Amino acid sequence: MKERRELLLTRSLGKSFSERVGLAHTVGRRIWRLGQAPDKFPVFENVNFSLYGGECVALMGGNGSGKSTFLRCLGGVMEPSQGKVIRMGQVASLLSHGYGAYEDLTVIRNIVLTQQLIGATLGEARERAPLVAATANLSDRLDSPTAHLSEGMRAKIALSALAHTPFQVALLDESLNHVDKEFRDFFFALTRKWLTQGRSLLLTSHEDNLLERFGTRRLRFQRRTLTEID
Repeated sequence: MKERRELLLTRSLGKSFSERVGLAHTVGRRIWRLGQAPDKFPVFENVNFSLYGGECVALMGGNGSGKSTFLRCLGGVMEPSQGKVIRMGQVASLLSHGYGAYEDLTVIRNIVLTQQLIGATLGEARERAPLVAATANLSDRLDSPTAHLSEGMRAKIALSALAHTPFQVALLDESLNHVDKEFRDFFFALTRKWLTQGRSLLLTSHEDNLLERFGTRRLRFQRRTLTEID
């Protein structure tokens, strides 16, 4: 049997946020709790996780369970409070619905910028821009303001940019929630192709049927930890 290759892993990963907000609150709490440890709110603790080549992991959990924070730590956007993240290849991250949706830019400028945000050089982004535009069905609207696009069309810019990016691991935070069925079907077929190439995806959504369709493995954030779903 061929040994599975780890592309992304965490060891004893944890993230906490300070409960203190603003100068007045900080000063007041220091006076009231002089000498005590600062208030911390743990989002998740001691998470050991491995993402293997050729799998699409669906990450489930309610609002505030830690899914988005976990992806941000994996993508290097946010520093963990403890533990470490080990990345074995290029990671492309679509970590907010704002990717591809900068309203003060034209469509073509958004296409170029979005590619740069997920790892392309400026030259690569410009060269691939016509392919990305065609994939998003926006070739005839390159000079239009992005503000004129629907929410779904903006999401397609980010996902189409990913379609033309040579990544090993892709992190998608609710990126598929706003696109239509036709584009989801296209992206589902593309995902299956990526998995056969040994690439991997980790995605979140509040649509369970979407996660069941795309995911080859399902995990849930609950009570500050990550558990496997049978």
